[in-house]
Amino acid sequence: MSARPRRLRPMRLLIADLPTASVGPAGTFDGEPIGSPPSADSGRSRSPSPELARVFRPLEALGVELVVTETAQATEDALQSKPFDILVIDARAFGKGAARPWDRRARSGARKNGAIPILLVADPDDPIPAVVAGRALRGSQWDLVHRDAPPEELLLRTERIMDQVQLLDDLERARYHASHDDRTGLLRPLRFDARLREHFSAAQRHRLELALVLVDLDRFGEVNKAYDHTVGDELIARAGSVIRMSLRTEDVGARIGGDEFALILPYTQRVDAARVVTRLAGRFRALSGPPPQRYHGRSDEGQEDLLARSSGGSIAVSASIGFETFDGTDLRSPEELRQRAERALRSAKERGGNQGIYYRSLEEEEEWAPKILHPQPPPAPLTYTASLGNFPVSGDARLFRSEDLKGGEPKRSDHEDERLDAFDD
Repeated sequence: MSARPRRLRPMRLLIADLPTASVGPAGTFDGEPIGSPPSADSGRSRSPSPELARVFRPLEALGVELVVTETAQATEDALQSKPFDILVIDARAFGKGAARPWDRRARSGARKNGAIPILLVADPDDPIPAVVAGRALRGSQWDLVHRDAPPEELLLRTERIMDQVQLLDDLERARYHASHDDRTGLLRPLRFDARLREHFSAAQRHRLELALVLVDLDRFGEVNKAYDHTVGDELIARAGSVIRMSLRTEDVGARIGGDEFALILPYTQRVDAARVVTRLAGRFRALSGPPPQRYHGRSDEGQEDLLARSSGGSIAVSASIGFETFDGTDLRSPEELRQRAERALRSAKERGGNQGIYYRSLEEEEEWAPKILHPQPPPAPLTYTASLGNFPVSGDARLFRSEDLKGGEPKRSDHEDERLDAFDD
């Protein structure tokens, strides 16, 4: 009894059965030297390729879905309309190696998790088109198969490409999770430290502004004690969403602790950083309300509803925020920038939370605090010794005789004007 054929994993192949370039003498391709730029008449008629669909038809019996196109435009439209696992194309369809628009789109992310891998079909007696096509596909995921290959080899080639793509996807996913927090999608601490050093170095080199903002949720431990840990996890996820929505393209957001977040704001002056802090504080307060609870179900409309609010209790959400700025010259290292932001964050928490503190404002408070907390008696008035005795020097620096003070409005004598001039000198 013969064994039943092994079925392939579910796959959808796009067979681009395009017109191919004619093969010229040795050292030429489509009538021009290999490597030469496309000419104005490169769109002239080309010889039709053998039907690639016929070559790959045996794979349909193993569960592979085939979609066949016969023009470049139809190929591009198919790539945009639905996802494909592999693009199959004749090596000669690449012409002189110039990547066509549909080819670039195929290699730049039309597939769900990355660029579509390409399987080139070549003639064993004509290797030059395959060499040119391989050079055009450098850096992409691709493989080569001969046109007269048996179905078993076609099966192995397609599976090999899929295995390679799966390995690359797993590697990319592992890299992402190594640098991004699973709960919030923000950067992890080590990656954030590296980005902070990069941005600080760039700001220092080009004399650009940079702001560092640190955020700590207030009383988050009480939430975990009062509710199930899933409520705390969902609150962290929503706080991470607030951070992400507040970021520009060039900004960096990270989760650096359990309920601690950080933002790097390049090209941001202190006034703009204060506006960002104000918006953040308001958005965190907007998270207040009934505690969220995750569940998997469906609403009346049949759409998946991931969040539902429980009926009991309410959570008051707020955040303590500390920030510091760098103008490109006034700090020595990213560590100093972070230490200052952390000092401002501690001050915000010590003052009850739900507020943002700028480190430079703390410096001003510390400068004026001794004068406010320990007022000094006013200094004794300056005196000038003359033959008539000691006379105080008032705020407007005038000298008066004692008898002039008895009559109401003080008067100055010529002699005292001379003494005053001498005092001023």
